[in-house]
Amino acid sequence: MNALFQHRNKILSAYNGQLPLSVFLKQYFKQYPVLGSRDRRILSSAAFSHYRASKAIPFLDDEKKQVAAEFILCEQESPDYSRMIEGILPPEQGNSLKERINFLKLQEIDVDLNKIIPENEGLSDGVSTDEWIERLLGRTAVFIKPEKGFEKEVIKNLEKNRVLFEQGDNGEIKLRQGVNLANYLKPQSYRIQDWASQEVVKFLPQKAPSFIWDVCAGAGGKSLILAEAFPNARLLVSDVRPSILINLEERFKRLNRKLPRMMEMDLTQLPKQFDPLGGEKADLIVCDVPCTGSGTWGRTPEQAYFFKSETLQNFSQKQREITIKASEYLAPEGKLLFITCSIFREENENNVEKICNQTGLKLLRQTTINGFKNQADCLFIAELSNQLDTY
Repeated sequence: MNALFQHRNKILSAYNGQLPLSVFLKQYFKQYPVLGSRDRRILSSAAFSHYRASKAIPFLDDEKKQVAAEFILCEQESPDYSRMIEGILPPEQGNSLKERINFLKLQEIDVDLNKIIPENEGLSDGVSTDEWIERLLGRTAVFIKPEKGFEKEVIKNLEKNRVLFEQGDNGEIKLRQGVNLANYLKPQSYRIQDWASQEVVKFLPQKAPSFIWDVCAGAGGKSLILAEAFPNARLLVSDVRPSILINLEERFKRLNRKLPRMMEMDLTQLPKQFDPLGGEKADLIVCDVPCTGSGTWGRTPEQAYFFKSETLQNFSQKQREITIKASEYLAPEGKLLFITCSIFREENENNVEKICNQTGLKLLRQTTINGFKNQADCLFIAELSNQLDTY
């Protein structure tokens, strides 16, 4: 067993899913400065391949399991493939996932792709199990949105530096993973934002709100969309994590955007007499609530690997608590957007029904924004209001 494979085993033994895998790997590599950039790349690929595919091939020893996982994921395309393990399987493979699986079965290797996803968890409308599995085993793209006024400059710089990209119908730009955009683009000229997140703009109200509350703002991706769509609105952003609000502020400053009002707040723990809006009501409330993130597991396969059913129930309850409390501050003719990056029905359609039953809010529309075929994420979005509208 060579040194790289020993490192691979150490990584898998030590990692428990509590940190994002990418963060854990950075910490691990700091402990071993002898590992060069090529070694780090090989080990990162090995770890991600394991968490993507190994559950589908449980009856193999470690070496064969790693090779089979890399084979399923087409990772042999990398010239580094043979540095960690000599190829137990021949490098030839079909172009499709089905052909690769059939090849493994001819080698008497049992493969069950359904094992890589949780059992007995219903999916939301608009996404299928097969799509999800292919996304978990496929490659992830990076999407950017050029800032207004920089659209031509961004395209020109990418073309000048021969960076391969695709431009979407709404101005979004799709690139392969691993492109260091800092080498080609000004930081104020673009933002990294998944395709599905950019699609949220299509669900914003036609009538411009005067006061918007982004309840779970996170690092500010949706906040930037809101600020861009409604530049004259007053925007309040809140989050339970002070560090994430600092990131949001830095992001707004980097893009030369007007800073929103910011509040550190846990809606589930508000004192009874405290009114976060000071007696006002919001015309638009966006609840992009914490969730399992199952719609993003193509980027974070370790979350699928370590998923537990009780986690789903915990998130579902927390989502309802946040949204029901936020709805108390919705203006009579206002809109509330309930958003998750999950594809589990329990977090989405089932939760929306429970929220409407408990609050009296009316469901105007709901849908899954399916980005799987575009190497992107999936989001669920529901538009709620105190009164029914027509479209």
